[in-house]
Amino acid sequence: MEICDIGKMLLSAAKKHGATGARVIAGEEHSYGVVLEQGNVRPEITHSRWFTFAVHVGLRTATVATTTSSLAGLDRLAQKGVEMARASSDDPYAFLSNESLWQKNIDGLRTYLDLYDRSPRPTLAELEDSARALEDAVLSQEGITRIEGAVSAAVYRHDILLTSAGFEFEGEATSYMHGAGAVAGDGEAMVEGSKIETTTHRTNLRTPEQIGLIAAKRALARRGACSVSGGRMPVVFDILSSPQIISALFSAISGENVYSENTFLKEFLGKRICNEPIQIADHPHLPRMNKSRICDEDGVASRYTPIVVDGVLKTWLTSLKSAAKLGVVCTGHGGGQTGNIIVDNGDLSRDELIEDIPRGLLVTHLLGRGVDLPTGDYSFGAAGFLIENGKVSRPVDEMTIAGNLLDLFRTMRVANDRDMREAVSVPSIRVEDVTVAGKS
Repeated sequence: MEICDIGKMLLSAAKKHGATGARVIAGEEHSYGVVLEQGNVRPEITHSRWFTFAVHVGLRTATVATTTSSLAGLDRLAQKGVEMARASSDDPYAFLSNESLWQKNIDGLRTYLDLYDRSPRPTLAELEDSARALEDAVLSQEGITRIEGAVSAAVYRHDILLTSAGFEFEGEATSYMHGAGAVAGDGEAMVEGSKIETTTHRTNLRTPEQIGLIAAKRALARRGACSVSGGRMPVVFDILSSPQIISALFSAISGENVYSENTFLKEFLGKRICNEPIQIADHPHLPRMNKSRICDEDGVASRYTPIVVDGVLKTWLTSLKSAAKLGVVCTGHGGGQTGNIIVDNGDLSRDELIEDIPRGLLVTHLLGRGVDLPTGDYSFGAAGFLIENGKVSRPVDEMTIAGNLLDLFRTMRVANDRDMREAVSVPSIRVEDVTVAGKS
């Protein structure tokens, strides 16, 4: 039975058991691939289905989940959901989206986004060939001692969202991936580098040889990395680490965090948070991009959303519920979902961005989730390269960087090197006066 038919059965069963409203989110995924480790080939094949079912009884609601497709099991799930909702407390913000918030042209937008690759599916033998090509590319580089692993995989997914208010959405998406990890050196001198790339269409995926070469070069560039003395200095986050910095902004402007006053930006809507004319926006309707989407989990239409315009914070990212709590228009970010986040390029190259730094740090890797949202204070483990006299010099690791995100945003300048293949596309970012700690 198709998951859409099962979803409709759940809605009917909920109504039969006394629900006044319901929403079904379901997915079906078939994935397969080949993992290559130390010359050993391991095929991996999975098929899964899941259903998340939100039941409303007046102002009370409950959410249950299952992987079953049996008729008896679905009826029991609906009955359980209704019983749980009746036992919960009233929630004045527990309601379903209405037609005024829905996407008006789902079929046309689905065609435009082109998220499902209808070309012939790769065979396991072809994926094994790709994994071996990844391995060969990594090991072809002088100085590489071994490959940490190589993987080539394909994923085919079908999603639905149905509500008792009449909203119906079905979507399909494909995902193809090549990834490799490389090791240079041995013992305490061992360093690693990796590269993983995922696209919706096989023709947009770089070749295994290209991916393997990137992984190897990243490992080789880190040879001889060590900790160095710290201090207060400029820090440049390159395109590998800058998305993590920008992602912290999204948590800080989440509607739920704003409503609960769990964010250092709660008083900054409509105010300048960046001294430079920084532009940040959510672009959910870019063709063939992994995070493009038609609606959020509430069925609210996704749309282009300017987040920071000329350095000014323009919006919270709200779900149906958090928007109602805050008394603002819902932005279609239910479930914390965002589309493709893009930070506009600046005018300078990365080299030009660092050429006046006498001593600083170029960060390629951030470790940990070291952000305290109520205060904006952050502390991350970091690795990358020392900047000396305006040039990238030796590799460093076992460093710690710390500061406050508001100070970081206010001194932020961006280069012109963003990678539009990434769902969070952020150029290199320079910030000033960061506390850097390391070993002498």
